[in-house]
Amino acid sequence: MRLLLDELCPPGIAEALRTRGHDVVSLHDASYRHLRGMTDAELLAAAGVEGRAVVTDNARHFLPLHRELVARGRTGHGLVLFTNRSFPRHRPDVFVRSLVAALRELLDADEGGSEPDGRVIWLSPTSRPT
Repeated sequence: MRLLLDELCPPGIAEALRTRGHDVVSLHDASYRHLRGMTDAELLAAAGVEGRAVVTDNARHFLPLHRELVARGRTGHGLVLFTNRSFPRHRPDVFVRSLVAALRELLDADEGGSEPDGRVIWLSPTSRPT
């Protein structure tokens, strides 16, 4: 699975996952900054063109857009969602470590590099240390 982290995800997350060999990019990366400021629909479409699932905690906006794509027969490449309740931002160091661990677990389980096929995946914290 290939991931695109939206701008709400801190910059170090993509780099931490890339050092583990995963294909993860972020809107904080120099080569993806041009996607910043796009509408959520445009970002979802841009991720789909690259075969990437969008990682975000903005389910409120992305889920309806995803449902609309599915209803039109365009599954896109999926969403990986998390919540502030599961991954609280009030302690940024813990937030980053726990989000990296959960994404690593997801990506490690997908060793074959499958396409997300329009799936919606809800992340939950892992007990595995980073």
